Amino acid sequence: MNYKQNIQDSVSVKDTLAIKPEDLRLQPLYGPDPVPFTMETIGWKILPIILIAISLIILYFVIKHHRKNAYRREALKNLEGVHSTSEIMVILKMVAIHAFGRETAGTLYGEQWISFLDEKVKKPLFTPYKNNLVEMVYYDKEPPNEIRQKILLNSKKWIKTHA
Repeated sequence: MNYKQNIQDSVSVKDTLAIKPEDLRLQPLYGPDPVPFTMETIGWKILPIILIAISLIILYFVIKHHRKNAYRREALKNLEGVHSTSEIMVILKMVAIHAFGRETAGTLYGEQWISFLDEKVKKPLFTPYKNNLVEMVYYDKEPPNEIRQKILLNSKKWIKTHA
């Protein structure tokens, strides 16, 4: 009984459905002032600086990558005008020397050269045509046009994908 006496509602103990809102003497609710959305804080001044810095860093790496692969684009352009398989091999040798150094690629010839080319890509591209390439180099015998086209296609793949 003590408990019931200590708890008193702000409204007298009546049926709450019978109370009219006019009898409650409610006052309007006070909410906070609206927060202005202005760009006057320090974060809005730092954000463009950070975005410009990130954009410049990305641009730097894109340009660096583009310049680094210029020799590949030049070699692919040179392959468009070749007329013999020996010209293809010369272009491949120039690309290999540029990519791996004269000491590594410049001294290779014959089967070592073909093995070197195939080691630098995931799937062997020149081993199936080893005999044709050896005949071309040592006997000055041009392979059939179909084989030459496959060697040219594989050379383009090698230039694009060598490690």
